[in-house]
Amino acid sequence: MGELLLFNIQDPEKKTAIRLTALRLGLRCREILPERQGETLEALLSGAAANPAQPEGEREPFADELMLMHALSQAEFHELLDTLRREGQSIRLKAVVTEHNRKWTAQRLHRELCAEEEAMKRWKQQTRNKKHKKK
Repeated sequence: MGELLLFNIQDPEKKTAIRLTALRLGLRCREILPERQGETLEALLSGAAANPAQPEGEREPFADELMLMHALSQAEFHELLDTLRREGQSIRLKAVVTEHNRKWTAQRLHRELCAEEEAMKRWKQQTRNKKHKKK
C-alpha cells in the first residue's frame, strides 16, 4: 500500500485536500511531528515508536512543508499531484522514498531538497542570462 508522510502541513484546506485524495487513491497518510524529523525515513515508514537516539538529531526541526511519497504506483503518483494541482494546493518540497535516501533522516532529506531547489534556481537564472546575452 502506498503511503504519504506529511511534514508541517498547517493549512487545514491543504491538509484536507491531501487526505481526501489519499483516501480516494487508497493511500495511507500520516503526519510526522517536528520532533521526529531527526529519525531515518526507514524508521518513520516502519511506524515504530519515536527513537530517542536520533542520528543527526542535533539540528533544529525544519518548518517547510514537505510531502514524502512511498510505494506509490506511477498512476497514483500522477493522480495525486494532478489532483492537488487542480485544487490549487501546492507543496513546494516533495520527494519519493528511494533505496538511496531511505537511510537519510527527514532533516537530511529536507536539506538535500532545499539544495537541489537552489541549484535549479541558479541554473534557470544562468540559462536566462545566456539567452539574454545572445539577443
